[in-house]
Amino acid sequence: MDSLIQDIRFALRGFRRNPGFTAVAILMLAVGIGANGTVFSWVNRLILNPIPGVPDSGRLALLRQNGDRPLSYPDFKSIRDEGKSLDGVAVFDMRTMSIGNESRMQRAFGAVVSGNYFEVLGAKPLLGRTFLPEEDRTPDTHPVVVLSHELWQRQFGGDANLIGRTVFLNKSPFTVIGIMRPEFTGSFPGIACDAWAPIMMLNKLGNGTTALEDRGDHWLTGIARLKSGTTLRQTNTELEVLSKNLGREFPQTNRDVGFDVQPMSQFGAGQILSPALSAMMAVTGILLVIVSANLGNLLLARASGRRKEIAVRLALGAARGRIVRQLFTESLLLSVAGGIAGIGVSLWTANLIGTFVPPTGFNIVDFTPDARVMAFTFSLALTTTLLFGLAPAFLASRSDVSAAMKSETGGSGGTRTQNVLAIAQVALSLILLVCAGLFLRSLQRANDINLGFNQRNVMLASVDLFISGYQPESGLDWQRRTLETLGSLPAVKSVSLIRKVPLSLDGTLATGITADPAGSSQKPEGWAYFNIVAPKYFATVDMPLVAGRDFTDRDDARATRVAVVNRTLAERHWPNGNAVGKRLRFSDQWLTVIGVVEDFKHESITEKSPPYLFLPTFQNYSPEMTVVIRTTGDPAAAWPAIQPALQRIDPSLPIFAIRTMASATTLSLLPQRIGATLIGIFGTLAMLLAGIGLYGLLAYRVSRQSRELSIRMALGARATDITTIVLKKGMTLTVIGTGIGLIAALGLARLLRSLLNDVSPNDPTTFVAVIGLLMLVTVIACWIPARRAAKTDPMDALRHE
Repeated sequence: MDSLIQDIRFALRGFRRNPGFTAVAILMLAVGIGANGTVFSWVNRLILNPIPGVPDSGRLALLRQNGDRPLSYPDFKSIRDEGKSLDGVAVFDMRTMSIGNESRMQRAFGAVVSGNYFEVLGAKPLLGRTFLPEEDRTPDTHPVVVLSHELWQRQFGGDANLIGRTVFLNKSPFTVIGIMRPEFTGSFPGIACDAWAPIMMLNKLGNGTTALEDRGDHWLTGIARLKSGTTLRQTNTELEVLSKNLGREFPQTNRDVGFDVQPMSQFGAGQILSPALSAMMAVTGILLVIVSANLGNLLLARASGRRKEIAVRLALGAARGRIVRQLFTESLLLSVAGGIAGIGVSLWTANLIGTFVPPTGFNIVDFTPDARVMAFTFSLALTTTLLFGLAPAFLASRSDVSAAMKSETGGSGGTRTQNVLAIAQVALSLILLVCAGLFLRSLQRANDINLGFNQRNVMLASVDLFISGYQPESGLDWQRRTLETLGSLPAVKSVSLIRKVPLSLDGTLATGITADPAGSSQKPEGWAYFNIVAPKYFATVDMPLVAGRDFTDRDDARATRVAVVNRTLAERHWPNGNAVGKRLRFSDQWLTVIGVVEDFKHESITEKSPPYLFLPTFQNYSPEMTVVIRTTGDPAAAWPAIQPALQRIDPSLPIFAIRTMASATTLSLLPQRIGATLIGIFGTLAMLLAGIGLYGLLAYRVSRQSRELSIRMALGARATDITTIVLKKGMTLTVIGTGIGLIAALGLARLLRSLLNDVSPNDPTTFVAVIGLLMLVTVIACWIPARRAAKTDPMDALRHE
């Protein structure tokens, strides 16, 4: 123990004598370890532990219909009652709410849930209780609510006496029965929930109770808890049998309907970001290897500079193992300091992922590192100790004592190791830069893809009329007045309303779409996405009409119910004729097709356009709408004139998620934006580290070879000859590293194929640009010590020797 303390004290004295080396080493470790800790905190929160605050979360699974569609409430009850391999099944649906008292209401993001929701998850409250069985049996009989810890603190000041008191949800009184623990934020990965109400209170929250009775109305997300020892495959086998039984019992709604369970990571933000996060974990791992290689070179150079010191200690009888332990202790102390600094970097940067998300009205979960992330970060610190600490320690301890005492070269082992580390840095930097370049090219191509509509100069502003007390009649009146008022503004070219903004990852799925057999020649049944829009929507977003007409003010409750469909839906049902004038059965009502629009991107810019229909808002009232405004110029400049006009219609109505349509649709490019930005940053850091590593290596070599170079110059070598000698050494390492990195990048880039938009993983433009940039940086890094060597005065150098 005493010798260990001596080693630590000696190491600290050495660090104080070399503050520059110490600061650079800790800074590099902080960057490498911090980047890994930050990305791992995202992976941990979205993939490894998507529902924190619940026990045995590995047994939780996502329950869906036909792979990617929600459930109906009657189907949920059938699975809940008949699923033998499940310990429980619950459902929920996320939605906006207003929460507060009669005088102070705030918009919140809540959920309606089945009564067994908390029981299935195993989530326990901090205060009070969760739902009782009787609160999940009869509609409108138990207005109770459970609040999140964050909402409790934010809006109610952490009042411990709130349990049993009344708050208002969407203007209706609810009794607070529980406050959840701070670590539990709900069951939608990436989105934090503020409140949970029983699904039986749908009527009070604005949906009515028909959604609880219609087996064809699919709107709920299911969560299943598997029995201990049961696999997803075993459960899916059982669900397949159950699906067939329901199909025979309810052929109208359940024919060709199947159910399956999937990992929770295949849901929400985890599903969207999983490929990008996997790529970033690999990238930050490579960055850490580069950091380790750079530090290894620094420590090798530092150990070579201490050859006399080590030789003296060996000559005085010190064991080589003692020398190795001393040097390894120094590396370990650097790793601990770097690990602490890395945790600081992770704490500072973990929540930066939220800056990539455009305004949506959702609550982004907190990504602050937890105990698992802390343990991961410190394990990285120890790993880096092994990566960059052991080799320099062993090589330094093998010094030739006699040669070191005479200041002669002590072998080439260190030189070979330094060369290998420098080559590795260049190769790995090339890989990271190629990944970053491919993401940037992908984003560039994405901007050129035809979306089927024009998002330029379009402003969006969302409202929820229900939570502000509007009834359908008054809500429709507000919508009409908004269209008239904003349409008369000089800064507004066109205005409309839409229920779900395209490419905002918020689509609505309809089942039971049936074409009138009298007019349909093929595929009379199917499904389609649908949306609700106001008149002039297609003109406002420049979505071309292929046939027929747009909605008008006359398409109201007194008129024939109508729809506009996209080209894909029209060709599916009427491939040999015009769809205009034909009829579709949707949600137990017949609709007449009055127009056909060109296909457009709905959920992803890479998708093949799905079947889609639009419904007029004056026939299908929706209280939650987004105002779509095409301005005559820059939307940001027009907003100061638009906002007062909106407020004059109803000063008390909250307007939220104000953004341009271009920023809203970037949500569909979230993985590519995160990848391009962060991998670009990591790649740039790696390139700079490789350049610094080459510079340090050559500068050290020049200092060690000063006598040789001086003799060459004394014998007539010109400055250009000396520059060429040093440059040749550095560029030889660069070319070898580039060749190895190129081969590796060509193979690894294929793994990014699913994240690239219309860009080949072997895109020649990207590879040429990256190689050129890396060569430029390394040439500069090699040229600086080469020029310094060429300016050396040979007489001064020889006199010093």
